[in-house]
Amino acid sequence: MISGRLLRETLRRDLLEAATYKTYALSRVLGLLGLLFSAYFVARTFAGHEPPSLAATGGYFGFLIVGVMASDLAWALFAGPADRVRQAQLAGTLEAELASPVPTPAWLLAQSLFPVMGALLRASLGAGLALAVAGIFPEPARWPGLLLAVALTLAALLPFGLVGGALTLVLKRSDPIGRGLHAASMLLSGVAYPVDVLPAPLRLLAEALPTTHALRALRGALFGAPDATALAVLAGFAFAGALLAPPLVRALDLAARRRGTLVQY
Repeated sequence: MISGRLLRETLRRDLLEAATYKTYALSRVLGLLGLLFSAYFVARTFAGHEPPSLAATGGYFGFLIVGVMASDLAWALFAGPADRVRQAQLAGTLEAELASPVPTPAWLLAQSLFPVMGALLRASLGAGLALAVAGIFPEPARWPGLLLAVALTLAALLPFGLVGGALTLVLKRSDPIGRGLHAASMLLSGVAYPVDVLPAPLRLLAEALPTTHALRALRGALFGAPDATALAVLAGFAFAGALLAPPLVRALDLAARRRGTLVQY
Protein backbone atom coordinates (compact mmCIF):
# COMPACT_ATOMS: atom_id res chain seq x y z
CA MET A 1 0.00 0.00 0.00
CA ILE A 2 1.38 3.41 -0.93
CA SER A 3 2.20 5.72 1.95
CA GLY A 4 1.43 9.40 2.29
CA ARG A 5 5.08 10.07 3.10
CA LEU A 6 6.24 8.52 -0.17
CA LEU A 7 3.79 10.68 -2.13
CA ARG A 8 4.81 13.83 -0.27
CA GLU A 9 8.54 13.31 -0.62
CA THR A 10 8.32 12.34 -4.28
CA LEU A 11 6.17 15.36 -5.01
CA ARG A 12 8.55 17.60 -3.05
CA ARG A 13 11.52 16.32 -5.04
CA ASP A 14 9.75 16.88 -8.35
CA LEU A 15 8.64 20.38 -7.37
CA LEU A 16 12.20 21.34 -6.39
CA GLU A 17 13.50 19.97 -9.68
CA ALA A 18 10.82 21.77 -11.69
CA ALA A 19 11.64 25.04 -9.93
CA THR A 20 15.09 24.97 -11.51
CA TYR A 21 13.56 24.99 -15.02
CA LYS A 22 11.64 28.28 -15.01
CA THR A 23 12.03 28.76 -18.77
CA TYR A 24 10.43 25.37 -19.39
CA ALA A 25 7.51 26.27 -17.11
CA LEU A 26 7.03 29.54 -19.01
CA SER A 27 7.08 27.68 -22.30
CA ARG A 28 4.31 25.38 -21.05
CA VAL A 29 2.15 28.38 -20.14
CA LEU A 30 2.74 29.99 -23.53
CA GLY A 31 2.03 26.66 -25.20
CA LEU A 32 -1.27 26.39 -23.35
CA LEU A 33 -2.29 29.88 -24.46
CA GLY A 34 -1.32 29.04 -28.03
CA LEU A 35 -3.41 25.89 -27.87
CA LEU A 36 -6.44 27.84 -26.64
CA PHE A 37 -6.09 30.42 -29.42
CA SER A 38 -5.74 27.63 -31.99
CA ALA A 39 -8.90 25.95 -30.69
CA TYR A 40 -10.71 29.29 -30.88
CA PHE A 41 -9.80 29.87 -34.53
CA VAL A 42 -10.64 26.27 -35.48
CA ALA A 43 -14.02 26.65 -33.80
CA ARG A 44 -14.62 29.95 -35.62
CA THR A 45 -13.83 28.22 -38.92
CA PHE A 46 -16.62 25.69 -38.38
CA ALA A 47 -19.07 28.12 -36.77
CA GLY A 48 -22.53 27.62 -38.19
CA HIS A 49 -21.69 24.17 -39.56
CA GLU A 50 -21.77 22.15 -36.34
CA PRO A 51 -24.07 19.14 -36.07
CA PRO A 52 -27.11 19.77 -33.87
CA SER A 53 -25.73 17.43 -31.20
CA LEU A 54 -23.09 20.04 -30.29
CA ALA A 55 -25.64 22.64 -29.29
CA ALA A 56 -25.64 21.23 -25.76
CA THR A 57 -21.92 22.08 -25.39
CA GLY A 58 -22.35 25.71 -26.33
CA GLY A 59 -21.26 25.03 -29.89
CA TYR A 60 -18.11 23.55 -31.34
CA PHE A 61 -15.79 25.71 -29.22
CA GLY A 62 -16.99 24.21 -25.93
CA PHE A 63 -16.89 20.71 -27.40
CA LEU A 64 -13.34 21.15 -28.74
CA ILE A 65 -11.91 22.80 -25.61
CA VAL A 66 -13.04 19.95 -23.39
CA GLY A 67 -11.69 17.41 -25.88
CA VAL A 68 -8.28 19.08 -26.18
CA MET A 69 -7.80 19.61 -22.45
CA ALA A 70 -8.97 16.09 -21.62
CA SER A 71 -6.60 14.73 -24.25
CA ASP A 72 -3.69 16.51 -22.58
CA LEU A 73 -4.67 14.97 -19.25
CA ALA A 74 -5.05 11.54 -20.87
CA TRP A 75 -1.50 11.80 -22.22
CA ALA A 76 -0.12 12.33 -18.71
CA LEU A 77 -2.14 9.38 -17.40
CA PHE A 78 -1.30 7.00 -20.24
CA ALA A 79 2.33 7.92 -20.90
CA GLY A 80 3.48 9.81 -17.79
CA PRO A 81 4.62 6.76 -15.76
CA ALA A 82 6.60 5.33 -18.67
CA ASP A 83 8.26 8.69 -19.29
CA ARG A 84 9.32 8.91 -15.65
CA VAL A 85 10.79 5.40 -15.78
CA ARG A 86 12.67 6.30 -18.94
CA GLN A 87 14.05 9.47 -17.32
CA ALA A 88 15.29 7.44 -14.34
CA GLN A 89 16.91 4.93 -16.71
CA LEU A 90 18.79 7.64 -18.59
CA ALA A 91 19.76 9.47 -15.39
CA GLY A 92 21.14 6.26 -13.88
CA THR A 93 18.96 6.47 -10.76
CA LEU A 94 16.51 3.68 -11.55
CA GLU A 95 18.37 0.83 -9.88
CA ALA A 96 18.88 2.77 -6.66
CA GLU A 97 15.22 3.80 -6.52
CA LEU A 98 13.95 0.28 -7.17
CA ALA A 99 16.36 -1.11 -4.54
CA SER A 100 14.30 0.65 -1.85
CA PRO A 101 11.72 -1.36 0.14
CA VAL A 102 8.90 0.46 -1.68
CA PRO A 103 6.83 -1.92 -3.89
CA THR A 104 7.18 -1.14 -7.58
CA PRO A 105 3.44 -0.38 -8.10
CA ALA A 106 3.61 2.18 -5.26
CA TRP A 107 6.85 3.64 -6.66
CA LEU A 108 5.30 4.04 -10.12
CA LEU A 109 2.21 5.67 -8.65
CA ALA A 110 4.35 8.15 -6.72
CA GLN A 111 6.36 8.95 -9.86
CA SER A 112 3.12 9.66 -11.71
CA LEU A 113 1.84 12.17 -9.16
CA PHE A 114 3.68 15.27 -10.38
CA PRO A 115 3.02 14.94 -14.13
CA VAL A 116 -0.63 14.03 -13.53
CA MET A 117 -1.12 16.97 -11.16
CA GLY A 118 0.54 19.27 -13.68
CA ALA A 119 -1.70 18.03 -16.50
CA LEU A 120 -4.78 18.31 -14.28
CA LEU A 121 -3.84 21.90 -13.42
CA ARG A 122 -3.30 22.78 -17.09
CA ALA A 123 -6.59 21.18 -18.10
CA SER A 124 -8.50 22.96 -15.33
CA LEU A 125 -6.96 26.35 -16.04
CA GLY A 126 -7.20 26.01 -19.81
CA ALA A 127 -10.77 24.78 -19.91
CA GLY A 128 -11.89 27.15 -17.16
CA LEU A 129 -10.38 30.19 -18.85
CA ALA A 130 -11.72 29.31 -22.29
CA LEU A 131 -15.21 28.47 -21.10
CA ALA A 132 -15.37 31.59 -18.95
CA VAL A 133 -14.36 33.83 -21.86
CA ALA A 134 -16.94 32.09 -24.06
CA GLY A 135 -19.62 32.63 -21.41
CA ILE A 136 -20.35 28.93 -20.93
CA PHE A 137 -18.54 28.32 -17.62
CA PRO A 138 -20.47 25.71 -15.59
CA GLU A 139 -22.60 26.85 -12.67
CA PRO A 140 -21.48 25.83 -9.15
CA ALA A 141 -24.32 23.29 -9.00
CA ARG A 142 -22.52 21.29 -11.69
CA TRP A 143 -19.17 21.17 -9.89
CA PRO A 144 -19.81 18.03 -7.76
CA GLY A 145 -20.72 16.04 -10.86
CA LEU A 146 -17.67 17.39 -12.64
CA LEU A 147 -15.39 16.42 -9.76
CA LEU A 148 -16.85 12.90 -9.83
CA ALA A 149 -16.25 12.64 -13.58
CA VAL A 150 -12.65 13.85 -13.17
CA ALA A 151 -11.97 11.43 -10.31
CA LEU A 152 -13.33 8.47 -12.25
CA THR A 153 -11.33 9.53 -15.33
CA LEU A 154 -8.12 9.54 -13.29
CA ALA A 155 -8.92 6.17 -11.72
CA ALA A 156 -9.89 4.59 -15.06
CA LEU A 157 -6.95 5.78 -17.17
CA LEU A 158 -3.98 5.71 -14.78
CA PRO A 159 -3.78 1.88 -14.46
CA PHE A 160 -2.94 1.69 -18.18
CA GLY A 161 -0.08 4.10 -17.58
CA LEU A 162 1.22 2.13 -14.59
CA VAL A 163 1.36 -1.07 -16.63
CA GLY A 164 3.05 0.86 -19.43
CA GLY A 165 5.63 2.18 -16.98
CA ALA A 166 6.40 -1.34 -15.81
CA LEU A 167 6.65 -2.49 -19.42
CA THR A 168 9.32 0.16 -19.97
CA LEU A 169 11.43 -1.63 -17.35
CA VAL A 170 11.48 -4.63 -19.65
CA LEU A 171 11.60 -3.01 -23.08
CA LYS A 172 14.08 -0.21 -22.21
CA ARG A 173 12.05 2.05 -24.45
CA SER A 174 8.90 4.08 -23.95
CA ASP A 175 6.02 1.64 -23.87
CA PRO A 176 3.66 1.15 -26.82
CA ILE A 177 0.58 0.90 -24.59
CA GLY A 178 0.17 4.49 -23.50
CA ARG A 179 1.14 6.02 -26.81
CA GLY A 180 -1.05 3.61 -28.73
CA LEU A 181 -4.04 4.29 -26.51
CA HIS A 182 -3.56 8.03 -26.77
CA ALA A 183 -3.27 7.91 -30.56
CA ALA A 184 -6.43 5.79 -30.77
CA SER A 185 -8.19 8.18 -28.42
CA MET A 186 -7.31 11.19 -30.56
CA LEU A 187 -8.82 9.48 -33.60
CA LEU A 188 -11.81 7.66 -32.14
CA SER A 189 -12.85 9.01 -28.74
CA GLY A 190 -14.49 12.26 -29.81
CA VAL A 191 -11.69 14.71 -29.03
CA ALA A 192 -12.23 16.98 -32.05
CA TYR A 193 -15.41 15.54 -33.60
CA PRO A 194 -18.37 13.55 -32.26
CA VAL A 195 -18.13 9.78 -32.17
CA ASP A 196 -21.45 9.47 -34.00
CA VAL A 197 -19.91 10.80 -37.24
CA LEU A 198 -17.58 7.77 -37.43
CA PRO A 199 -18.39 4.68 -39.52
CA ALA A 200 -20.12 1.92 -37.56
CA PRO A 201 -17.02 -0.33 -37.17
CA LEU A 202 -14.99 2.58 -35.77
CA ARG A 203 -17.80 3.50 -33.40
CA LEU A 204 -17.57 -0.01 -31.95
CA LEU A 205 -13.83 0.46 -31.42
CA ALA A 206 -14.46 3.85 -29.83
CA GLU A 207 -16.77 2.28 -27.26
CA ALA A 208 -13.92 0.04 -26.09
CA LEU A 209 -11.73 3.05 -25.20
CA PRO A 210 -12.01 4.52 -21.69
CA THR A 211 -11.35 8.01 -23.06
CA THR A 212 -14.60 7.89 -25.06
CA HIS A 213 -16.57 7.48 -21.86
CA ALA A 214 -14.39 9.98 -20.01
CA LEU A 215 -15.19 12.67 -22.57
CA ARG A 216 -18.90 11.87 -22.40
CA ALA A 217 -18.83 12.06 -18.62
CA LEU A 218 -16.89 15.33 -18.57
CA ARG A 219 -19.01 17.03 -21.22
CA GLY A 220 -22.19 15.78 -19.59
CA ALA A 221 -21.11 17.13 -16.21
CA LEU A 222 -20.11 20.49 -17.72
CA PHE A 223 -22.95 21.17 -20.12
CA GLY A 224 -25.90 18.92 -19.37
CA ALA A 225 -27.15 16.10 -17.22
CA PRO A 226 -24.46 13.74 -15.89
CA ASP A 227 -24.11 10.72 -18.17
CA ALA A 228 -24.80 7.85 -15.77
CA THR A 229 -23.78 5.22 -18.31
CA ALA A 230 -20.43 6.87 -18.99
CA LEU A 231 -19.75 7.21 -15.26
CA ALA A 232 -20.63 3.55 -14.70
CA VAL A 233 -18.29 2.42 -17.50
CA LEU A 234 -15.47 4.55 -16.06
CA ALA A 235 -16.10 3.01 -12.65
CA GLY A 236 -15.84 -0.43 -14.27
CA PHE A 237 -12.51 0.46 -15.89
CA ALA A 238 -11.26 1.83 -12.56
CA PHE A 239 -12.31 -1.32 -10.67
CA ALA A 240 -10.71 -3.64 -13.24
CA GLY A 241 -7.55 -1.53 -13.27
CA ALA A 242 -7.26 -1.58 -9.49
CA LEU A 243 -7.48 -5.38 -9.57
CA LEU A 244 -5.27 -6.12 -12.57
CA ALA A 245 -2.65 -3.38 -12.71
CA PRO A 246 -0.73 -4.18 -9.47
CA PRO A 247 -0.08 -7.88 -10.28
CA LEU A 248 0.83 -7.02 -13.88
CA VAL A 249 3.27 -4.36 -12.69
CA ARG A 250 4.84 -6.79 -10.21
CA ALA A 251 5.15 -9.50 -12.88
CA LEU A 252 6.86 -7.14 -15.34
CA ASP A 253 9.16 -5.82 -12.62
CA LEU A 254 10.11 -9.37 -11.65
CA ALA A 255 10.81 -10.24 -15.29
CA ALA A 256 13.16 -7.26 -15.60
CA ARG A 257 14.95 -8.16 -12.37
CA ARG A 258 15.40 -11.79 -13.44
CA ARG A 259 16.98 -10.64 -16.68
CA GLY A 260 19.30 -8.38 -14.70
CA THR A 261 18.78 -5.51 -17.09
CA LEU A 262 17.43 -2.75 -14.87
CA VAL A 263 20.61 -0.69 -15.24
CA GLN A 264 20.67 -1.04 -19.00
CA TYR A 265 19.06 1.54 -21.23
